[in-house]
Amino acid sequence: MLEGLKRSKFSKDKRLPITSELLARIIEKLPSICYSAKESFLFAAAFSVAFHGFLRVGELVYTKLDQAQNIISIHGTQILCGAKGEFIRLHLTHSKGDQTGKGISIDIRKTDSTVCPIQLLKRYPRVRPNKNGPLLCHLGGKYVSRYQFSGILSKALNVIGIDSSGYKSHSFRIGAASEASAKGISNEEIMKLGRWKFVANRSHIRL
Repeated sequence: MLEGLKRSKFSKDKRLPITSELLARIIEKLPSICYSAKESFLFAAAFSVAFHGFLRVGELVYTKLDQAQNIISIHGTQILCGAKGEFIRLHLTHSKGDQTGKGISIDIRKTDSTVCPIQLLKRYPRVRPNKNGPLLCHLGGKYVSRYQFSGILSKALNVIGIDSSGYKSHSFRIGAASEASAKGISNEEIMKLGRWKFVANRSHIRL
């Protein structure tokens, strides 16, 4: 019983949030740290989609190569047009909150910012190798790993002059939830966007 109470008790997440403002600064620095402009297009799309989609990093890049088939694929990514304009639809074949195991789809709307996920994702396929598999793929054909994702993030923050030790790949998800809350979006809607349970969601919101 006591152990159950410990688990249910709210504990603050010490990882720092990446806000939309910081996201823009990070993406602005990518050309100076990536070995080519085309590679900077890849990570610009990766970071913007991670933020605007409230994604867990394990849904976007692989930790172990034999699990690469479980992350978002090129064929599971669509740019569609609806009543409210263009939006990205991502199909997650495996997700932490997917109890049925059938996979789920999430939609990401267009923004007016310089880091609009739709604009950056439209630019990225022009330099992506023509091959099946995960959405995020290096020019040489290798898929993007979690280690590489986190490494480029740390380098960009350091170039900006920010200590990267408090920021992790999950910081995009934390920042997205915090900004949504600050804009007055209901807790229920944030839960839906991030596919969270209530207690887990509260630990991600920073005001």
